[in-house]
Amino acid sequence: FPVTIPYTRDFRLELPNVNLGVSSLTPFAKKTGSNNNWYRQLRFGYTMNVANILNTKDTLIFSDQFRNTFNSNLQTGFKHRIPISTNIKLFNGAINISPNLNYGEIWYHKARLQRWDGNTKKVVFSDSTGFFRIYDYNAGANLNTNIYGTFNKINWGQIKAIRHTITPSVGFTYRPEINAEEKGWVKTYIAIVTG
Repeated sequence: FPVTIPYTRDFRLELPNVNLGVSSLTPFAKKTGSNNNWYRQLRFGYTMNVANILNTKDTLIFSDQFRNTFNSNLQTGFKHRIPISTNIKLFNGAINISPNLNYGEIWYHKARLQRWDGNTKKVVFSDSTGFFRIYDYNAGANLNTNIYGTFNKINWGQIKAIRHTITPSVGFTYRPEINAEEKGWVKTYIAIVTG
């Protein structure tokens, strides 16, 4: 049996996406001399991604209503990310600690709101324009060292000794749970439907 796929006339256009980035900056590093202090190795970075998506119907693309459709259906988002890290050497470099902090934000100019309509007993959706932001952050650290050893007095042909290196490392990451409802990013409602 032939399968008929309904033609929905949905049209999705991804407008040019923009990606900007700044390579790692070390503002406190000396141009000459030693940079062993942790604040001398402090590194900052920045990335921004901009996405534009238009969802509409193909019949509206070349119509007089396209301008209104473009303004009402265009979705734009900005994503920012700032990583910060450094390196701390202890005991003359025997132990290395690399702490890091990452902060990110997402900006929107539209939000979709939903509410319960008691008259129609349905969820009603509406769009709101403005400036909306959500953020997240995490922190972590890595610790590593090198342990060197040598096996002497080995008589395997030309091999007289073997030197080995062990590099143990441990790390952790902390990402706090952000309550989106307390921040006002989302809201909940309770609908009691009777009858």
